Amino acid sequence: MNESINVKNIETLIRDLQERRKELSCLYQVEEVFHNSDTSLEDIFKAIMRIIPAGWQFPDICQVKIVCHDKVYLSPNYKETPWYQSADIKMQEKIVGQLVVSYTQEVPHTGDGIFLKEENQLINSLADRISHMLIHREMKRVYHQWQEAEEKLSGRTFSEWRVIIDLLQKSNQKLFMYLSQKMLHYLCWNGVAEAKKLLQQAGSNISDSTSKPVPLDDFNQPSPKKSMTKIININNE
Repeated sequence: MNESINVKNIETLIRDLQERRKELSCLYQVEEVFHNSDTSLEDIFKAIMRIIPAGWQFPDICQVKIVCHDKVYLSPNYKETPWYQSADIKMQEKIVGQLVVSYTQEVPHTGDGIFLKEENQLINSLADRISHMLIHREMKRVYHQWQEAEEKLSGRTFSEWRVIIDLLQKSNQKLFMYLSQKMLHYLCWNGVAEAKKLLQQAGSNISDSTSKPVPLDDFNQPSPKKSMTKIININNE
């Protein structure tokens, strides 16, 4: 009896180790795909969708869907089924997509449900890695934009700050609004009368010269469209 129990325990241990090996191999292969920075986003997602099924219990009936910035990428012959799990893809705490792993037919249930607890952890890890990859690519894109802007400055008469402000206004208006207001308040504290006038034009109440600029975190609430337009117009003058 004890010998039978030991054999069963060993078989379970071997099976669990094999599953963990598959999951680690899946993560490793996905990381390898991310290392090729010249690959297009579509090709990256296609490669990931080929890799992921091998990390799950039933790879032959496993399929993948990736949603990213309103674009949908699907495994070949993908079909919607009720046997799926998903994880959000985020950029700076904002949900920009979703990773979905599903089976094309019902599979035996375990104590964790259709999917193992480790598979739930794996899909969350993969979604997290995709999120980091997207952020890295976005940072790289902005960096290249800045390099191009620096090249355009060569031999020109307009200020380097003009290019920086224009880039910031186009890429992140929340940060642009925050920095614009903070700079104007700073100039007010240093006695620049024109800065006070500009703040008043933008609709900011600065009757108290010790007032502080609104923290960046407070810009999570949408700014009034009128104030945004005024600051942008002042920037363009």
